[in-house]
Amino acid sequence: MRSVLLPVAANFDVFEEIAHKKSESILLALIACAEDVKARYAEYWDHRFQIEDVVPLEWDGVDHRALLHCYNSGTDGLRALKSQLINSLRTTNAFDLLRCPYCQAREPRTWDHFLPKELYPEFSINPANLIYVCPTCNLKKGDRLFAGPREAMHVYFDPIPDVPILHCAVDIENDLPIIAFGIKDAPGVGPEMMGLARRHFVAFELAMLYVAEAGSITSSFVQEVLLRYPAGIQSEELEEELRYRYLAIPVNKGPNYWEARLWIGIRDCAEFLDFINAQIGNNVQKSPIRGGFDR
Repeated sequence: MRSVLLPVAANFDVFEEIAHKKSESILLALIACAEDVKARYAEYWDHRFQIEDVVPLEWDGVDHRALLHCYNSGTDGLRALKSQLINSLRTTNAFDLLRCPYCQAREPRTWDHFLPKELYPEFSINPANLIYVCPTCNLKKGDRLFAGPREAMHVYFDPIPDVPILHCAVDIENDLPIIAFGIKDAPGVGPEMMGLARRHFVAFELAMLYVAEAGSITSSFVQEVLLRYPAGIQSEELEEELRYRYLAIPVNKGPNYWEARLWIGIRDCAEFLDFINAQIGNNVQKSPIRGGFDR
């Protein structure tokens, strides 16, 4: 969960540019409803911080099809818009091209219409309504997470906290690290934002996703420590290893990036030092270090 800068100004020019590249029949329909669309763009902007307040309109069949055609039928104008959006994301924060803003774990490869285009065809090419996300999150959100009480964060406009609200707890049970993620209140973050953050976290099933990702990283970290500290690791050394990994995460990933919270969770686990030293002992007894790399 992190804010994303709006890549392209959400003005009506985009609609006009793409409309005028359509065939005559589609263009005439778009011209006929242009003033209504322009008013809706203004309404979207006015309600951008409470986007669920934008109520769907009943468009007639011809206008509905023409408005959807702006996005569903590939044109040079649409390709230019998507290219402009991608280039703007790359310029402002390249991380937005590497990780989906809804989950921050998978690679974005598709466009989500925050207000679904089937219900809101007038916003099908509104830059403020197009968010670059991963296919999994796009499928999970579908047409159902935007209404009140809203379950999906609008990453362009919702005041996503710049303090940690994502927390990771690490415990050792039966000689295994047990990892859990959750949303916790933070000073200065109001109940409405916390409620939205919790609903988003549940709707996109982020707890399971983060646990799976964190388990793999933790296992790799343990194996690295086994190799680097064959005689055992001290508390100060372990904290330094964790600090290094935490600080290696770029700041532009935000304070609620799940991997950053994982290293904090491991640091705060009182039993982790004993656990990892026990693993070192077992490794010495059972698993000699692989040779054959040196020339």
